[in-house]
Amino acid sequence: MQHLFFAFTNPVDGVEPVFNDWYNTHHVPEVLRYGRGFTGCRRFRLEREAGETGLPAWTYLAMYQLESDDLASLATKPWTVQAPPLTSFRGLLKDDHVAWVYTPRGPRIARSAWLPDTPEHVASHIMLEWAHEPQGFDAQNLQQVVEQSDGCRAAQILDLADAQRSNQQGSPWQSLVVYELNSAEVEIPGARRAAAWTYTAIADFVSRDQVMASV
Repeated sequence: MQHLFFAFTNPVDGVEPVFNDWYNTHHVPEVLRYGRGFTGCRRFRLEREAGETGLPAWTYLAMYQLESDDLASLATKPWTVQAPPLTSFRGLLKDDHVAWVYTPRGPRIARSAWLPDTPEHVASHIMLEWAHEPQGFDAQNLQQVVEQSDGCRAAQILDLADAQRSNQQGSPWQSLVVYELNSAEVEIPGARRAAAWTYTAIADFVSRDQVMASV
């Protein structure tokens, strides 16, 4: 089964360039090489946030493609080897980092004649619209939003997976929509049910196959 793994982080003040170098050069390739079921990743930086302010948006998002039929085991045994040689992030990111798994409720809803439903075709600008309630979005309504919204390429509804990491802050949102946008300035009519965070890609999509071929 396919999922999206959202890893949110904030760098320590004053080390953002080093943080980004570590994340792009070491962390993403290491997760794709040794992580159980991780097949691809793209990194984003926050552009703006709206809605609830009780939980501020994180500055950085790494959005991983994940394939797993046993998320409970993944939560306790995330690596394919017992002690993967991971590069230390000591002194680079704040302690408030979290990682949440969401499962697509259905296929990606794209504008007519838009790009194929493959990870590398995800737009460079995305909006995450969050909802507290389960089943918080309707696919039929979302189709109309995508077709009628200038600058919205596609969207997908996801629901919070049952199994999550236990040693972190849990997600307060049971569902979300990932909108793919032409630019970070695009507004989605009726968005911000609870909160909406807009991110812009800072790196190309990287697949596990690319990482493994680089050995």
